[in-house]
Amino acid sequence: VTGYTASADFPTLNPYQSTFQGGAYDAFVTKLTGCGGSDIDGDGWPDACDNCPQTSNADQADANADDVGDACQSNTAYTQPGSNVEVTPTTGVTLTFDNVVGAGVTEVTESSSGNFPPTGFVVFPVSSPTYYQIVSNAGFSGLITVCLGYDPGLLTVPESSLRLFHLPSGSPTWQDVTVSQDLVAHVICGSVTSLSPFIMAQPVKCGDANGDAAVDISDAVYLIAYIFSGGSAPSPLLAGDSNCDSTVDISDAVYLIAYIFSGGAAPCALCK
Repeated sequence: VTGYTASADFPTLNPYQSTFQGGAYDAFVTKLTGCGGSDIDGDGWPDACDNCPQTSNADQADANADDVGDACQSNTAYTQPGSNVEVTPTTGVTLTFDNVVGAGVTEVTESSSGNFPPTGFVVFPVSSPTYYQIVSNAGFSGLITVCLGYDPGLLTVPESSLRLFHLPSGSPTWQDVTVSQDLVAHVICGSVTSLSPFIMAQPVKCGDANGDAAVDISDAVYLIAYIFSGGSAPSPLLAGDSNCDSTVDISDAVYLIAYIFSGGAAPCALCK
C-alpha cells in the first residue's frame, strides 16, 4: 500500500521522501500481511504467518521452500492448530497429529544410547544404534502417527521383521507400536498418544553368530574364532549369546555344539 500523510506523528522511520510535491507530506509504503495476533519472537511477523515463530527471522528466508524458515530448520517443525497436521522435524521423521489445539514446536533429537531394547531385539541400525527423542510443546489430542525412514541395506534380518518401539514417559517397558511398514519407500509407522523415545529394532536370531540366518556348526566355529583367534564379533553381539547369560564366551560355543549334536536345548531356550 502506498500513500502520503500530513500527520505530524505518523509512525514511520526514514520515510521514502520527506516532502510531497513541495508540501509537508510524508510518502509511505507498507505491506499488509493479513495476519494478526501475537508475535512470540518479536521479528515483526505474527505467529500465524511466521515461518519460524519462536526464532526471530525478519527476512523469512526459506531456502528449500518447505514453509519452515531456515533459522529454525534443524530438527524442529512449527506445529500449527488443525486436524491431521503433518510435520517433518528432520529428514526421515514425520509425525501426523489427529488434532492440534495449540500451536507449538515439535523437535527430534537423535542419540546413540538409551534404555536397553526389548528382550530378543537389538536397536537398529546394529552398526550405529539410533534413539529418537521426540517432543512437542504444541497442544494436541487423539492419536499421533510417527513414521521413521530407514536404510534396508543396514538390516541383518528380513526387512519385514523390523519393528517400531515407543517408551512412554515414566515406563520401564518398551511398547511395540508398529501399525504399518512400506517396503518400497522403506518407512515404518507407529501409532501413539504421547511423545518420548522411539527406536527401530530388529529381532536377534539367537545362536546365529555368523549372521547367515541359520544355526549350525559354522556358528560354533565362528564363536571359537572370535573368542580365541581374534575373529570378527557376532553382529549383533548378543546373537552369539546362545545360553542367554548376557556374555559371549566359550560356554556359548559348547552350548551350540550340544544343541546341534546331542539334542541339547535350543539357543536362548533358557531365556523364555
